[in-house]
Amino acid sequence: MQPVLQAGESYQYMSGCNLSTDMGKMKGVYEMENLDLRKKFQVLIPEFEMIAPAKAN
Repeated sequence: MQPVLQAGESYQYMSGCNLSTDMGKMKGVYEMENLDLRKKFQVLIPEFEMIAPAKAN
């Protein structure tokens, strides 16, 4: 999806990832575009851990 957000608006979604292990890490980048200025910019997604529920205890 590529939602169009106005100033002050937010967007939320859930996604998943199949892991071949019980634990993993992800990080990444969202590419955004200011439609008024036609300028692209990146928003960094900090590294976070993904742990299978049974391993979290």
